[in-house]
Amino acid sequence: MGTLEKRAWTELVLMAICGVAATASLAIMVRLDMKGIAYAVLCGAVATIAGFVLYLQNLKAETGLDEREKSIQRRAFTLSAYAFMVSVACVAFVSFFTVGSRGSIPVYVLPAMFFGALCVAQFVQSAAILIQFTKEQVDG
Repeated sequence: MGTLEKRAWTELVLMAICGVAATASLAIMVRLDMKGIAYAVLCGAVATIAGFVLYLQNLKAETGLDEREKSIQRRAFTLSAYAFMVSVACVAFVSFFTVGSRGSIPVYVLPAMFFGALCVAQFVQSAAILIQFTKEQVDG
């Protein structure tokens, strides 16, 4: 099992854990009716730090990949981006047609929609990587 395959399995497991944590966090924030600039700044700071750490990890992980693995990763990322866009579009339009143009939905649906689309995108990316490796093993 190659580095990219191991990373795809790890990302699938972490996505499941983060999905549960994000759902619980969002439920707590909705229950506490968190609002205000202080919470936005705190969330922004945490997201910036986490994003920077993940970016540095990604740079480090990509140095060990060969051209074939980089190609697989690019294709998987492209599929993941499409899945994210389609997920957001589907939820937005389903909400629109369900509630109607004059209706309203709770504000917490927006971050829930974003987290859901991220989970779908990560699942598609990891699955695409694993499927491409499996396909190569069968063909080769």
